[in-house]
Amino acid sequence: MGAIEVGPSFSKALAGVHGGWFLFLILEASLSSTQVPSWSFWLGLCLALTGQLLRRSALTALGERWVMVNLVVPGERRIETGPYRWVRHPNYLGVSLELVGFPLIWGAHLTAVWGVIAYLAILARRLKFEEKALAEHTRP
Repeated sequence: MGAIEVGPSFSKALAGVHGGWFLFLILEASLSSTQVPSWSFWLGLCLALTGQLLRRSALTALGERWVMVNLVVPGERRIETGPYRWVRHPNYLGVSLELVGFPLIWGAHLTAVWGVIAYLAILARRLKFEEKALAEHTRP
């Protein structure tokens, strides 16, 4: 379709965060000797399910355009269907909700906080390239 890759991929950094997040989730949840508070479980479940639904609907709206790297098709319209009608980056928001929600289900509060902070730190850098590419190469 003539897509071009813009900026660094950040895929390895994001994979590292997700892998570390998963390991810390398992460690923190298994080493904790306290019972998970009901507020933590229910809040985590709501956030995780909302994140899953948001992410899935973003992937459906993007269809074959969804990829792990920053690709844009010059001259193509931006996707404005599904959750993109209301949220600029619903996939990233969905992942963020999952990174907080799943650890809360298991009472892994430190993993919930530090996992999403690490993810957002990398995402902030990636979004600079992505937003610039969308502004330069696509049309509203």
